[in-house]
Amino acid sequence: FSMGNGTPGESSVMAEFAFAEGWKNAVFLTDTSIKYTVGQCDVAQKRFEELGGTTVGTYDYVQGESIVETVSQITAGTEPDVVFNCGYSPGGAQAAKDLRDTTP
Repeated sequence: FSMGNGTPGESSVMAEFAFAEGWKNAVFLTDTSIKYTVGQCDVAQKRFEELGGTTVGTYDYVQGESIVETVSQITAGTEPDVVFNCGYSPGGAQAAKDLRDTTP
């Protein structure tokens, strides 16, 4: 049994939702510790770009790593309308917190 079977569908829906909201520039944060989250961001990014969205940054992290340094790289570049955080708890939640706490 694997939750990974639903990845293409849910990832496409994430991208379609973001694009429908008018979010045209995206950053993709990928937790590379498992294939599920890697596939999640790969499919979401592909679909987002098919819809006409632009990827302004891609960053990898591993479960448990701080992304504070990554946040500084994100804020130094083109401002994203949306950040796809392809991760799982507790690391995915920590990445979301780091983004919230360190983004101006």
